[in-house]
Amino acid sequence: MRDLNKKYRRLKGNQVLSKETMRIRTYVPSISDRDLKRGYITRHFVRKLNDDGSYIFEVDVDELSRIESFPTYLTVSLDWRLTGTEREIIESNKRSVKQASNRIKTIPLYLPNFRQFSQPNDE
Repeated sequence: MRDLNKKYRRLKGNQVLSKETMRIRTYVPSISDRDLKRGYITRHFVRKLNDDGSYIFEVDVDELSRIESFPTYLTVSLDWRLTGTEREIIESNKRSVKQASNRIKTIPLYLPNFRQFSQPNDE
């Protein structure tokens, strides 16, 4: 058992994983005129690596960078379409979620509304 503890400490290095360190700061995107002009935003999500049923959190890019330094979390980013026809928006966001589900399988449960934040043009 001591050998396993030594090995763990050696692999872990100086990284301390306290509850405070791993507190995830969640984020809800606010859509700007610039985002609407561009037509999409990039959304970032994290989930514990060793638990398929764990919560998924949406985070901003700074929090994503911080969490990527911890090997115990999965991360994924996806483009989220905001403008176009309603059909274009839904199809585009479905594809993004499907691609992201290759990394975080349960993300479709977290993102069921493919029109979230969208402002469709008339068809």
